[in-house]
Amino acid sequence: MDMLKSRLQDVIDKRMTEFYDYLRLDSVSTQDRKIPETVEYVKNMLEKTGGEVQVLDDLGGNPVVYGFFPAGEKGNKDKTLLFYNHYDVQPEDPIDEWESAPFEPTVKDDILYCRGVADNKANLMVRLNAIQALLESGEGLSCNVKFLIEGEEENGSPSLGGYLEKYADLFKSDACIWEFGGKDEDENYVIEAGIKGMAYFDLYVESADVDIHSSIGAVVDNAAWRLTHALASLRSADNQVLVEGFYDDITPPTDFEKEVVARKPFDDEKIKDLYGLKHPLITKDLDWTPNEALAFYPTMTICGFISGYTGPGTKTVLPRAASAKLDCRIVPGQDPEKIHKLIRKHFVRI
Repeated sequence: MDMLKSRLQDVIDKRMTEFYDYLRLDSVSTQDRKIPETVEYVKNMLEKTGGEVQVLDDLGGNPVVYGFFPAGEKGNKDKTLLFYNHYDVQPEDPIDEWESAPFEPTVKDDILYCRGVADNKANLMVRLNAIQALLESGEGLSCNVKFLIEGEEENGSPSLGGYLEKYADLFKSDACIWEFGGKDEDENYVIEAGIKGMAYFDLYVESADVDIHSSIGAVVDNAAWRLTHALASLRSADNQVLVEGFYDDITPPTDFEKEVVARKPFDDEKIKDLYGLKHPLITKDLDWTPNEALAFYPTMTICGFISGYTGPGTKTVLPRAASAKLDCRIVPGQDPEKIHKLIRKHFVRI
């Protein structure tokens, strides 16, 4: 075991430059940045490690990279483990909150900072390093290992379903390990047996062909106000979603599931310190605990809002348009298409 650890450290040291160059690729899927270059880079990393690689790009969207590593001579060739990863990353804005260049790997106090390092590029590199160390050790892999590495995770994976359906045999496996892991506020490693789904929406209001001087606001409607009122109608002051039917289809948690979740450690004071929270947790007004909220109940979150002039100084403008991004973390029983219809119906009704 000590020899394997030593070999793994050697692999990590040798491939660190390669890893840093991977991080430098600003593969922001929502803005179509560096996608072809990143696909080629991922393909090369897999091949360098000894894998068989296919780039799947015949169904539209960003390509899906498939990788395969066979079980070693002493391994079980009848069993296959699939790793899911993604090569795309979130946009780096707001830029002014970064203390280092977003796409330049920077180590500070033994922590590596770079956009996409934790989600999800380091995860892929760690797995490739482990495979290479096992192959170099002569032990080989204990089972077949496959990779599914997509490029639209940060954009809702709109094309992934089609690739999974067409290439189901290619990705067939006995178990799948998803993209990430993490620690809780007490630095304990956390293994999740499942996560919530997500329905993501773009909201847009247009009230005129051009921006107008704010003095005309005495008689002309304002896109920003219309969208603000619409958003405010979605959730109550005590943090309940007000869209009719939103909670109707939820599959209630079992007593056993509640018991398991109740045993998970949760320290609200440490959570507040970790994120620098300025307000109490919203569960103070709800009928369920923070742990139950995180595991069993859906959310509705405004992720962004844009309208009018937001630069320095003043500009007396009545905005012609306003937009917002909204996400709903959904739970078993809820259907994203139905959530979409319910929200549209809600906006028509108000």
